[in-house]
Amino acid sequence: MNQTSQDSLKRRTFWTRIGYLFSAAWIAFILMKTEGDMSNPWFDSIFLVPLGAWALGLLVARLISGKPPQEKP
Repeated sequence: MNQTSQDSLKRRTFWTRIGYLFSAAWIAFILMKTEGDMSNPWFDSIFLVPLGAWALGLLVARLISGKPPQEKP
């Protein structure tokens, strides 16, 4: 990878856009799969999976950036 590619992977906006796209795609997938039926078991995961992906994304971003967690005084 060149320097420009590595810098783009560290940018917050890049990962935020990836998160938005994944969330929208997942919600659309669940709505199509369940046909909007809220009693379908797949519908239970409509918000849990994107939430877990955002939490995982925050962890990965922290690891990539190399910043240690800050302690509050």
